Amino acid sequence: MRGARAFLLLVPLSYQPAVAQDQLRADESVRETDAAFPGAEPRDAAGEPTLWCVRIVDAIDRRPIAGALVQVPWHREEGVPEPETHFQCAGRADDDGWVRLPWVAVQGWRDYVFADAVGYAANEYCSPGDSVCILQRGVDVPVQVVDYMGRAVPSARVELVLGCGHVPSQRTAFTDAHGHAVLPAIQPSRHEDLFVTAKDCILGGYRLRRTWRTGDPPVVIDVVPGTSVSGRVVDTNGRPIAGMRLGASNQARWTRTDRDGRFTLTGIAHWQTIAFVPPEPTGLPRGQFVAPPAAQPRLLVLGQQEPSVQVRVHAHGPADEPAAGVRVTLVRKSDGLVVTARADDDGMVELAAPAGAYRLLADGELGRWGRTEVALDVDASAVPTQSLSLPRNPTVRVDASRVQDLTLGITTADAFLQLYPAAVDGKDVPVPQEPATFRISTRADGELPVRHVPVPAPGSALVLEGFPETRVLAHFVDPDGAAIAGTLVVQRRLGPQDLGWEAPHEPFSSAVASTLLTGTVTWIAMPADAALAPLHGDLVLKGGGGEVDLGALTFAKPRAPDLTVQFPAGIDSATVQVAQVGRNGFLWSRIDEQGLASGLSAATTGDQVTISTGEPNALPMHFPAPGPPPWNVV
Repeated sequence: MRGARAFLLLVPLSYQPAVAQDQLRADESVRETDAAFPGAEPRDAAGEPTLWCVRIVDAIDRRPIAGALVQVPWHREEGVPEPETHFQCAGRADDDGWVRLPWVAVQGWRDYVFADAVGYAANEYCSPGDSVCILQRGVDVPVQVVDYMGRAVPSARVELVLGCGHVPSQRTAFTDAHGHAVLPAIQPSRHEDLFVTAKDCILGGYRLRRTWRTGDPPVVIDVVPGTSVSGRVVDTNGRPIAGMRLGASNQARWTRTDRDGRFTLTGIAHWQTIAFVPPEPTGLPRGQFVAPPAAQPRLLVLGQQEPSVQVRVHAHGPADEPAAGVRVTLVRKSDGLVVTARADDDGMVELAAPAGAYRLLADGELGRWGRTEVALDVDASAVPTQSLSLPRNPTVRVDASRVQDLTLGITTADAFLQLYPAAVDGKDVPVPQEPATFRISTRADGELPVRHVPVPAPGSALVLEGFPETRVLAHFVDPDGAAIAGTLVVQRRLGPQDLGWEAPHEPFSSAVASTLLTGTVTWIAMPADAALAPLHGDLVLKGGGGEVDLGALTFAKPRAPDLTVQFPAGIDSATVQVAQVGRNGFLWSRIDEQGLASGLSAATTGDQVTISTGEPNALPMHFPAPGPPPWNVV
């Protein structure tokens, strides 16, 4: 429907408040006045700010988001118990999207301030002093949590914690019996900042393997093997120490002891160093201890001093060869005290431990040596050197020639060891007695393909395969059917599609784009002749290699532009963008120097079209599409 007209307004603001506010609509007025907030002016008599006024708007059409929430977190630099994470100040947007917070609550340097709204993805960079904060529309993303052996992890809590673990989470979901959950209203292309709490898994920052698109299977989150520790803290008189803060020294999420001095830490690494901070009134110093095995409770007596005895251990194999590098650990049975170290090249370890009855463990941690355990009594007298014999792990012959550029490791339910393909190729690689897998992964276009290969029977030969590329083929012809040069790219696309894409390589009449991506992807064909229009479309790749032939792609001469915009004086066309929002998704396009835009042909009647610019004091213009383009806008 040619000739549909609307106006891109350039409106000078008659009043410029002390705290800048731009993008007011024609029917709006400045709100931070004494009449709206009795006794609260943007600045006090001395000219110092008293309010931070920020407007929360939609990233696509720049419309204000009524009811949006801005939250200022209490941000502790040290580990913090999760129940103590909180927001120290919050404000909700009015009908015009404005949020007003006391300046005293937000002033100074801050890592994160959060803006959020129903149906939108949270934004942790709502910076004090800014007058506008944009929110992207959120997508409900199905996920599956699996361990490093590829097994589903049920009853896991999955959190989106933007920024770091010292602040409250923005989204939470729990996995079902198959490890499935749905994270509501997030950005599918943002893969990081996920925390997973689950049995036998380390609590930490995880990633989505890939970007999710409608119709794709759930996106996998891989979690690392870990453990838990429980225990009790008392003083030298046996009285419980309540309120003591403790946690893994390299993690943000800690815990506190309860009124009986008891605690539980979930999601820590095996033999993790645990730091603790007693309550200040006790006058007791900070300290640390090593986490015992999961089944062993830890009784920590603060202020207790015990003399230590040197314990020498000789770790060796069946033929008395030194078991260099194995971890040797003493675990006291009475209270879970742990002393651990690695054997030197001669298989020798020296451990300083107080008297008591101990478990003496040695673990090759998925290397050449297996595991063993004996009982050992340590008293105040000198302890003779303990001889500890470890079994050799069996081996499999590994051909790693096809995974030389990939990341390789071997994993069990409770351990992971990274391997280097060049070092193990053609070698007999030790494997554990318990079930294990080889884990192969790589990076492709910002995503994380992963493959699990079960470890075969000892003595077997195994060829490790990489990730097969799928070849997408196309042949380019001009409007007359003659072969023409062009380029083809396949990539993950979600939401905004910027038609200003540039070709990554030389054009040819027959093009091949190779990719490791699976699921829904977008192909883009760019003609070498700038007088012809580009083409793009979606396809679903199932992986496993092979070829997908798009056939002959015919570039056409651009018809009349989808949109023609006549700018008022002073508007730079480079700052203008067009957003089309409708049931087919949303699309971004740019305006060229002549005020022309293409790529909006999917628009249908009723779709919302927005023309906006970064120029100060220029208001975005919105109109419902009167029908398929072209449109002429003044």
